[in-house]
Amino acid sequence: SALWEDPAFPASDTSVGLTDSPPASWRRFHALFPDAVLPPDIPPGDVRQGALGSCWLLAPVAALASRHPKLLASLFVDTSRMAQGRVTLQTWGGAGWQHLEIDTLLPCDQDGNALFSHGWAALVEKAAAKRCGSFAGLEGGRSVEAFVDLTGGFAKRYSLGEYDDAAATTRITHWISQGALLCASASGREETHTVAVTAAGRRAGQHFVTIRDTASDGALGMTELATAHFLHTFDRLSVGWLAEERQRQVRHQVEMDGLPGGPPMTSTWCTNHQHLIRSPQRCRVHLLLSQSSHAEYLGLSVLSAASVQPVVDCTTEQLLAEAGPERARQLVCEFVAEAGCRYLVVPHSVRARASGIFILRVLSEAPVSMQTLPPINHVDVNGGWEAHTAGGRFPSDRWGSNPQFAVCAPAGGQVRCVLSALNGKDAIGEAAVADARVGLRVLRASESGGEPCGEDQGSSDEGCTGGGASLLLLSGLAGGPATATHPRALGSDYCRQLERQHRSTLDAEAAKTAALAIQDLTTRAGPPRHERPAPPTSRYQKALVAIARARRALRSPPRMTVAEAGFVSASEGTVLFEAAAGEALLLVPSTQMAGQHGAFRLQLYSSTPLTVRRLADGHHALVRGAWTATSAGGCRVERTWQSNPQYCLELIPPVDQIRITLSRASTANTRARPSNALKPFLRRCDRAESRPNRTMGARMTTRSSMVDSMVGFYVLRCCSSETPAPLDLAQEGKVSAAGVWEVLHETPFTTDARTSCLLRLPMAMPTPAARYWLCVVPTTFAPGITGEFDLTVCSNSPVTLRCLTE
Repeated sequence: SALWEDPAFPASDTSVGLTDSPPASWRRFHALFPDAVLPPDIPPGDVRQGALGSCWLLAPVAALASRHPKLLASLFVDTSRMAQGRVTLQTWGGAGWQHLEIDTLLPCDQDGNALFSHGWAALVEKAAAKRCGSFAGLEGGRSVEAFVDLTGGFAKRYSLGEYDDAAATTRITHWISQGALLCASASGREETHTVAVTAAGRRAGQHFVTIRDTASDGALGMTELATAHFLHTFDRLSVGWLAEERQRQVRHQVEMDGLPGGPPMTSTWCTNHQHLIRSPQRCRVHLLLSQSSHAEYLGLSVLSAASVQPVVDCTTEQLLAEAGPERARQLVCEFVAEAGCRYLVVPHSVRARASGIFILRVLSEAPVSMQTLPPINHVDVNGGWEAHTAGGRFPSDRWGSNPQFAVCAPAGGQVRCVLSALNGKDAIGEAAVADARVGLRVLRASESGGEPCGEDQGSSDEGCTGGGASLLLLSGLAGGPATATHPRALGSDYCRQLERQHRSTLDAEAAKTAALAIQDLTTRAGPPRHERPAPPTSRYQKALVAIARARRALRSPPRMTVAEAGFVSASEGTVLFEAAAGEALLLVPSTQMAGQHGAFRLQLYSSTPLTVRRLADGHHALVRGAWTATSAGGCRVERTWQSNPQYCLELIPPVDQIRITLSRASTANTRARPSNALKPFLRRCDRAESRPNRTMGARMTTRSSMVDSMVGFYVLRCCSSETPAPLDLAQEGKVSAAGVWEVLHETPFTTDARTSCLLRLPMAMPTPAARYWLCVVPTTFAPGITGEFDLTVCSNSPVTLRCLTE
């Protein structure tokens, strides 16, 4: 009867795949090699290479035949049907041994001789060709992969350039004594030529290495080279290890469907599969990560594990060992596990969301336990910046109107938050790319860190927000404006306010110095500040240093800020922070500039369960005003204070808190031509400021101008049953046509571009029928300083803001 022919790998030019040397005919194995024997009863010279560049495969076959002939014989699973023209071999497939059934037809040249390998090795070569798709697929390769396919173990490549003659001979001898298989090759993109290394030693004072070259016919291919010549010819050594030896037994094997997270230092790395390893005794561990092809660049990370929870970040301090990235079918990572310690193994690929089946095997000298951790906790939230919620970057006046999300992790742990603009530049608008970058700020829900989020405050279908997780109007969050002072007395009330502010931001010594300086300035004040400047003292100089230090402290990140993602990309911002158990936190995504619209997605990854809820959007009102020659009345201590502009802020219940921000316009404030009512007063100021001083010199006039230009505002609480009207600012606490008013809040005056205050409501109203509103009075420190300004109000409920003095 006709002999069997493999339909999956037919005897045709397609199976060969070499256009320059197609086979002239196909002949059966026994017709070509009638005296051939199969392993393990094989002569050592039966492995010979033909016209195909498959030395990377045949050299490991020759090394296996000389060192482990029984293992080589196990590759021939079924040879009982050789007479029928079929034979079954096996190769390692990553997760286990795979059987390959082939026929015994081999390609031949015009003389009828075998075109490629000879003897029983031709059957191994054909099985490998079927696995690759054609014989052409065997042209060039890596011997480390051949070791894995033939033994089911693992292999590593070493550079020979770091060894001298004695060190190379010693190292090769040690590996061979440990049962390793060795092949040497010359460097290149693919191994140009590979030979098996079978022995090494020293004879008559000379170091030598014995190789078997499968491309040579003489002396069974055996050649003894001086180690110096060997190192000159070959520069890489591939070392293969068997998996079932005593020192390297397979302890665990895990099959993974895809590698979703990408490499370390990326935002989604934590979504990769994470495995916890623990050893009861000190031992060496080998990790093998395999794939079926060369489709992905593989990597392995080994981290020290402080707990049995998955991690969201790979830090340098945690990282113990790593391998890759390498585009290979198998990646090897080796480390030493200490007794009782926990280790986290995270396989990954360079490309996120890599599909396919990946195999992780754990080999070790001693038994180790392995646990696959549950997937990282992942929450996705979609949102967007719209007309009233595009507040811009902190500390923009409208920053508090950005979308805000309450986050709570009842068990605490690390959290990674990724902000993604959904459509890149198109999602942000037509602004320049530099202005379209996105960022993220994480804050505590209150100054004290938020109330605990326990079961009583617990959770609803919307999530857990905690006691302090309410909308924050944080456009002036940096601790309040930095306050400038002057050697002249600024009024006792204002000095006490300075002392209270500085005492909270300076160390004890600096606070004491500032307090003494302020006390000294107050007692030396005498006449009003516009009549006589205070004399300079050494104590005053120390106070200036203390106050400058306070300014730097006030400009530093606030205590409420937990973490911030910089504005470095128009598509993504990432922040990593630690959440305390039950702590309520706020996430505030924003764009670089206010008014930039677009959609975004927040992706949160946590080692423990967490809940996220979007808070109700805030409301804001904005008006632009100006101090003119007739309305620049100065601060409250000035007699012209009542001429300042007034703005009505009507509150629509329920109102929890409001943020009021006063910002200078882009043009600098200047001293205008005063009105007739202010001229006598300003003349006295000018005479006092230009008076020569032996110590301060000409700097006095400059400092005086800077202090005079400081800005601030007053918030007046008003109660009236009538329609809000301009107040008589000279009648505090007295009944007038506009009602009764009193000063509710006074901001420190500042030379900075903005000043802000946060008012927490509700406030008691005299009668339910009375209308309740606030009056905001923006001022400069000295009268006669003109310029434009913006007044912004942010609230968690609708508010209206209008000018009363137009």
